[in-house]
Amino acid sequence: WKSGGLNFLDAKRVLRVENEFGLPVRSKVNKMQLTTISGNTFDLQSTYIQTGIDFNYPTFDQIGETKVTTFSFDNSNSNITELFNDKTKTITYDIEALINPDQDTTIKGFINRDSYFKVDVAVEVPLLGSINHIVLSDTLKVDLPDFDDVSRAKLKIITSNDFPADVILYAQFLDVSNAPSLRLFGDDGFKLKAAPLKSDNTTSDPEIVETFIELDAQELEALKQSKRIVVTGSINTTDSDIQKPLWIYDRYSISVKIGAILDVNL
Repeated sequence: WKSGGLNFLDAKRVLRVENEFGLPVRSKVNKMQLTTISGNTFDLQSTYIQTGIDFNYPTFDQIGETKVTTFSFDNSNSNITELFNDKTKTITYDIEALINPDQDTTIKGFINRDSYFKVDVAVEVPLLGSINHIVLSDTLKVDLPDFDDVSRAKLKIITSNDFPADVILYAQFLDVSNAPSLRLFGDDGFKLKAAPLKSDNTTSDPEIVETFIELDAQELEALKQSKRIVVTGSINTTDSDIQKPLWIYDRYSISVKIGAILDVNL
């Protein structure tokens, strides 16, 4: 993942609180932060961070019972969606419980030795949104046969795209010192068409495309010196013809297979 990001529509940070104290309990958030893959740390901002969240508690008739409260920080009450669009990697938090936070002396309650307070924090990020100029890259080793007797070469490239968005593909061969030796597809790259969407907003089987690239003598010599290939894909729906949000599933992938057809002098 080199650059770009996903713009999520409905990211949530969900607090699930179990409470057996028979008194009003309110959260005191000392820290709630998100750290990006680049190492930057940002605070979750919400009025509920300052005011706290009041949690359910058992009455005298419910001694021994556990009261559960669920609260979500979402795009209506916090900046969580904005933070998740910045490639969040980790989440840290420090939350305390304030018992009888308003110090109301008229309240009668109870605490027994088994009473406890437990907070679980989960993140819900439905992968529904837009793709903002994501650039993905992978470097692969190139295992080529002996080229000494090869007089002519043609590359066969088989591609497919499961994503509901067009992908621009680039490929760059590198020599033993990792210097560029041969570039495929030119400056504009190679466009993989978006897989068609079905009525349930998942994609149907993608089109499999076969492309042939004839190499001249100079390109053939460059290929002989190649030890690695860097394959880069650029995906974008922001400011594109795709106007509505898309669902992204973990089974989606981009497939690139590269082979060579060789003429050998015997």
